[in-house]
Amino acid sequence: MASSSSSMAERRQNRKIAEARQAGTLAPETDEDGRMVNPHNPEYITKRPWYLGEGGGIKHHAKQKQTHLLSLVEADELVNAARVESKRKKRQRAAGYRKGACQNCGSMTHKAKDCLERPRSKKTSARHSGLDIAADDVTVDLEQHGKLAFDAKRDGYQGFDVDHHQKLLREKFEKLEAERRRVRREEREQKRREKAERKEARQLAKEARKKAKEEEKAKAKAEGGDGDGDDKEAKE
Repeated sequence: MASSSSSMAERRQNRKIAEARQAGTLAPETDEDGRMVNPHNPEYITKRPWYLGEGGGIKHHAKQKQTHLLSLVEADELVNAARVESKRKKRQRAAGYRKGACQNCGSMTHKAKDCLERPRSKKTSARHSGLDIAADDVTVDLEQHGKLAFDAKRDGYQGFDVDHHQKLLREKFEKLEAERRRVRREEREQKRREKAERKEARQLAKEARKKAKEEEKAKAKAEGGDGDGDDKEAKE
């Protein structure tokens, strides 16, 4: 009962002090840096949360704003930089299968259900064969660089290299385009050869018909000449 009465007395005293500061009869409160705290600020602004420690003023608001949050782009840049560094150093692969590693590829940084490599057969898997062990994935502890923002913490494609993906798509498209052009070029060449062959065949047929007509005319002329000679002999 005494504690409740004392707390009520403290609240009453604090209320009187706040009213006196608002009225100007009492000097305003100062923060840790000696700056004046506006007595007309509401309590929910000036009162510091329990998880930020004790003290008055509004300095805790500026402190929260100064706390840097890693955005999605910054997190991707850190992961990509770590991958480039690992490629430069040429990561060493394990000589054999290690306990607790991925049963499919042999990497220690993920399990078989999360493996992105092509599923191997039981005989050729890293666990049973101990061969072709994949290098460990590049992992970056982003918490050491700062607190993750909402989008960076829930990014399902963290570290995804868009430029590399675009390059692969461009190369694939260029290969398909080159193959399509080669097929069309061959089709045009085939059509051109067929057209030339048909034209040559028509020309040969035309020449054959012309030659046949000439032979028929020569034969008819020869037969006509023989008939005139017989008529002359008969008249004589």
